[in-house]
Amino acid sequence: MIKLRCKVPNTEADEPSSAKWRCRTRERLLPDEKILAKVARYEAHLSRLMFKALHEHEALQVRRSGGTAPLARLDVDGLAAD
Repeated sequence: MIKLRCKVPNTEADEPSSAKWRCRTRERLLPDEKILAKVARYEAHLSRLMFKALHEHEALQVRRSGGTAPLARLDVDGLAAD
């Protein structure tokens, strides 16, 4: 897993505007890796549901206009092979 720790060079100023302060604030805003993984999993699930509903909606529109809609659709996500 990726560590979300910031590396800030030592500076004499510990003011709120320093890089160290901004880094610490950013670390506190992000949840831990377990929670981020769970959010990503749920987001992927919702994305799949949205595309399924979109395809059903498009098929219904085609059928209403008198056309024939395919029974199955295939969505391929990923990077193209070079």
